[in-house]
Amino acid sequence: MAKNKLTAQYKGQTFTRTTDRVYTHIVVARYSHEHAVSQIAAYAVDLVQTNFAYYSRVVAGTSGHTQTEADVQRAKEFVEGGREASIARHTAKMTEEVAQRKAKGHYDKWVVIGWCGRPDLATKLLAQTSAPSYAEVHIVPVDA
Repeated sequence: MAKNKLTAQYKGQTFTRTTDRVYTHIVVARYSHEHAVSQIAAYAVDLVQTNFAYYSRVVAGTSGHTQTEADVQRAKEFVEGGREASIARHTAKMTEEVAQRKAKGHYDKWVVIGWCGRPDLATKLLAQTSAPSYAEVHIVPVDA
């Protein structure tokens, strides 16, 4: 079967796909910088709460697993200064990562969430992906 080259354009970006299938619409999304920033503190707390006890056992040599020297060093860095210090380090690291993504234009680009063969499937996908992590989600028609 012959391959079709499909294209769709939205806000200056062009999305292409070569396929045997027929697609009529794509669902595109742009990530929310504000949402990413708002989740940093909670994610850092969750990360530390989930891992602190285990890394403490690794440092004490009571984890029940054989650890490499690099694993032990990483565990020492994780638990250094206690839980609050670990949370502060992870919060700062995640804040820097979000800032780097923003500087690279990550929150300005549109990404394809899915290619759909019917308008109703695009509408269904739109409803499923309208999460807070996205600033906007749209359905765009595809040109054959």
